[in-house]
Amino acid sequence: MLLRWPLKVLMRLVLLVVTAAVVYFIASGVQVVLAAKVPIGTKALRPAATIIVLGSSVDQNAPSADLLNRLEEGLKCFNDHLAPTLTVTGTGTGASGVAYVEKSWLETNGVTPKDIQIVNSGNTASQLQVAAKEIGAGKKAILVTDAMDAYWVRATAVHYRLRPQIAPALASERPFYDQLGTVLSQASAVAVGRVIGFERASWA
Repeated sequence: MLLRWPLKVLMRLVLLVVTAAVVYFIASGVQVVLAAKVPIGTKALRPAATIIVLGSSVDQNAPSADLLNRLEEGLKCFNDHLAPTLTVTGTGTGASGVAYVEKSWLETNGVTPKDIQIVNSGNTASQLQVAAKEIGAGKKAILVTDAMDAYWVRATAVHYRLRPQIAPALASERPFYDQLGTVLSQASAVAVGRVIGFERASWA
């Protein structure tokens, strides 16, 4: 009898903590989905110091479909004179490295090499950190990424003292139920990022 009361209190506390964690995670997921509704096109964007095309995967030394969508959007922003340079990011070195594949594609599509900057680093957070150092604190930057990444990417860029605008990659704005895996990954990164820092939730 003496042990039953403390045990009940403990169970209620555990249930309360679990419920709060679930609600917090769901709320983070809702914020990710709402933040993904970014205006499409360049009319809503303002001139910036550079356009940062965040890297994705490559397929046999060529941009994957996802990366190609980002590159096309970045090129559109550049051709609309929203920034004087394009910054490409990624992992790997040499011709097969993501950033170098991006650079090659942009050059093939009319961008001169002097207008392309390369940021080669381990993950998106570190790429934004390096880009922020090269661009300068407080500078505006247009970040091209998938729409569902918008919340975490924006928060991470702000952490590194950039003034970001999100330009969603072409075809990346799809219903959230078609991207449940991405929503769950982003929601966990946002939820944990608020506690330990967005830049440390590098799985986003």
